[in-house]
Amino acid sequence: MELIRETLMYKNSVLHVCMNTLTRQEQYEFLRLIIATRKTGITYCYDNSNIYLSCIIEKIGLEKFDCK
Repeated sequence: MELIRETLMYKNSVLHVCMNTLTRQEQYEFLRLIIATRKTGITYCYDNSNIYLSCIIEKIGLEKFDCK
């Protein structure tokens, strides 16, 4: 999570996050960071049935990739 936070706040590089590797609290923290920092250059994969998280991610407009 520290690497994600650092990349979002201080770097302008592309970031890919697998949401399945984050805890539930870290997933919400990731979304808060996205809303507070930037939405471009970020991709994610997520294979979970949490409809609330999926809805927020969709409204933010992040690009999704399939989890492998």
